[in-house]
Amino acid sequence: MLKFVTFLYDAFRFSALMFLLLPEIRANADSGYFAASLFCASSLALFPLMAFFMWFDSKIYRVFAYLYTAGKIAGICAAVAGIFSLRGDFMAELLLLDSKKFLAVLVAPCFAFLDVIFLIPVLLAFKSARSNAAL
Repeated sequence: MLKFVTFLYDAFRFSALMFLLLPEIRANADSGYFAASLFCASSLALFPLMAFFMWFDSKIYRVFAYLYTAGKIAGICAAVAGIFSLRGDFMAELLLLDSKKFLAVLVAPCFAFLDVIFLIPVLLAFKSARSNAAL
């Protein structure tokens, strides 16, 4: 059950981030920003796929737990580093953003926090799979 919820969370996370970033991507479609956005989005799309396969057949796809965990930890570290690198006048700049950009800036740290919570079931399933493999 927890693996299915993790899959749903990752699918929602990817969809929400793409929904928030799509207007910005379309506005800069003629620049290199579009290609860079697709490059970043392709790696984010792997998380729902890994979560789906770990839920679908955890015995075969349990090796995905290593990659899933490493990717989530890297994303959490990047979000924490981004939060700590904010300048003092960030709040003034944040208030000047339009509503979509404002929401996108606030959602990223929230998703990093949720990633920590949803990483726990994957780690527990990974631990139980390792202990079952040892038997």
